[in-house]
This record gives sequence, C-alpha cells and structure tokens, in this order.
Amino acid sequence: MQIRRRIGAVATSIAIAASGLLAFAPTASAAGFDCNTEYLVGSEGHPGIKKTCTSNRNVDRFRAYAECHDLHGNKYTHYGPIVWSGWASVVWCAAADHQIGNQGIYTYYA
Repeated sequence: MQIRRRIGAVATSIAIAASGLLAFAPTASAAGFDCNTEYLVGSEGHPGIKKTCTSNRNVDRFRAYAECHDLHGNKYTHYGPIVWSGWASVVWCAAADHQIGNQGIYTYYA
C-alpha cells in the first residue's frame, strides 16, 4: 500500500510540474472577476489549487472550488474559504492519488 501511495504522489507531482507553464496563467472566471490559478502539492502529495481573484470593486468576495477524482472514478467537491477581492482562496483534494478535474470560483457580490 505504501508503494502505491508513493507512485500516486510521484505521478501527481510530475503532472503538476508538467503543467507548470500554466500555473500562473489568468483563467476565465465569473463576470467581474479576474483570476489567476496556481496548482499546489501538499505535504502528503495531495493536489490543491490557489485562486487569487480581483474585481473592480473591493467589496466583492469569492471562494474557490475543485472537483476531485479518486482512482475508482468517484468525484467529490471541496471548497476554499470565502475571501475578499484581492485575496487568495485555497482548496485541497483529500489524498495524493486524487486528481483535480473542474475548478473555478463562486462569487458573492455586496
């Protein structure tokens, strides 16, 4: 089992490293927000994303979300904290062998 975890962690790290060129690329997001996405690897090898978004109004808030997939095809969604425009919302999948599928933000307008 330990070898499987290590293989999964290495495969995830390689995939994230290979996407490094896109790690800081602006992403399309909800109307009124301009976001950058950074792909992360946690201390146990689990994947995460960091969304930093700004809007033209500092009273707007947002939260990041990530759809995570395990090796058996199960999907679940994790959510980051609700933060103010200009701050970062970070969200993690539960385990190293999970992958991030769809991801984005939910917006909260004042």
